[in-house]
Amino acid sequence: MWTAVWSSWPEPERPAQPQKASATELLLARARHPSFSSAVAAELVRTLSRRELAHAWAETCAELEQPLPDRTRFHLVLLREQLLDRAEELGPRPFRRSAIRQLRRHRRPAG
Repeated sequence: MWTAVWSSWPEPERPAQPQKASATELLLARARHPSFSSAVAAELVRTLSRRELAHAWAETCAELEQPLPDRTRFHLVLLREQLLDRAEELGPRPFRRSAIRQLRRHRRPAG
């Protein structure tokens, strides 16, 4: 005969931990704020790792494809400018090859 002891008390439910926002999500949230500036973007981008930098680039690209208010669109362009500057500082491999091709397209001078 097998003897088993089962607890008569049910397992206590643990409260769900709130999801911590990623660096990119925080960056995009700041870019949507009316007080966002190029100086704020530069300060925020300096703290990003190479992976976060590449992820932020991809996310801002996706955001710009959506309909946005002009102010938010301008803030995202400021942010992307700082992302490009930081990518150049980090060296030749901050992004994957597909992102590098996209960077080159955006860096070409107009006309």
